[in-house]
Amino acid sequence: MSGDKEYKTSSQPALVYAADIDTNTTAEVEMKPIGHSHYSGKDGSLTTDLSTITTALKIAKHISVKLQ
Repeated sequence: MSGDKEYKTSSQPALVYAADIDTNTTAEVEMKPIGHSHYSGKDGSLTTDLSTITTALKIAKHISVKLQ
């Protein structure tokens, strides 16, 4: 980590959210956190263990998607 330039500028992984969307309806669907990226975005991995993610999960109370 100490030599990773990207880690030095962000210091945290991106949260990844998902939702099952029915394209036959316009109902709003809540997105749920399903994991996080590599801490510096170095690879395309998805880590599903969210036990080390604390305050980032509290930034938004509700995230949803709606097709129009």
